[in-house]
Amino acid sequence: MDTPLPTPRSLRARSPFDKPFVSVVLRSSDGVEFHALEGSLVDASPVFADMLSAPQASSGDGPDQDDTRADANTRQRGAIELPETNDALRFLLPFCHNMAPDPPPSSFDEFKPAMRAWVKYRLRGDALERALDALEPFLLREPLRAFALAAQLAQPKLMRLAARACLFLPNIWSIDAAELEDISAHTYRQLLKYQDAAVSKV
Repeated sequence: MDTPLPTPRSLRARSPFDKPFVSVVLRSSDGVEFHALEGSLVDASPVFADMLSAPQASSGDGPDQDDTRADANTRQRGAIELPETNDALRFLLPFCHNMAPDPPPSSFDEFKPAMRAWVKYRLRGDALERALDALEPFLLREPLRAFALAAQLAQPKLMRLAARACLFLPNIWSIDAAELEDISAHTYRQLLKYQDAAVSKV
């Protein structure tokens, strides 16, 4: 008789998301549980608001259900399963609770999952302002990568912010970035035209 496999043990997130008395438990795809405030999540994100107001998923749900809601409403031991990793949620959730991540992301590569998550969950209000504050150092240090990622995520406001930051890059056409491989030549050409037009006005 085969021995059943043990159930993977969940890990608790670091402070301040390790308090067991708060109202919502979010579990990352790699098994880290974040204890969050429902009101803060609802205020910060319409996606979280819809997710938390939806009924618990049942076995009768159809396969054509929206992926985000289906993933998020798969509940085990009272936790809401999310497809994001711990690395994404540990930066995303402080934004939702009007806090800055501590410690902050140390590189753009570390910040990218959080940026993708904040776009996916459509952060708003103070949460969005916190996210933009966290992005600012990377706009200054790696604006071309930030522009390309914003283009991948179809975020025109973020693209404009990054494009303005790119004006401080000398010889932008000679700079390479892995994120450029995932945007169209037209989008990249528009960035170069924007920079040429700005330089011609100086």
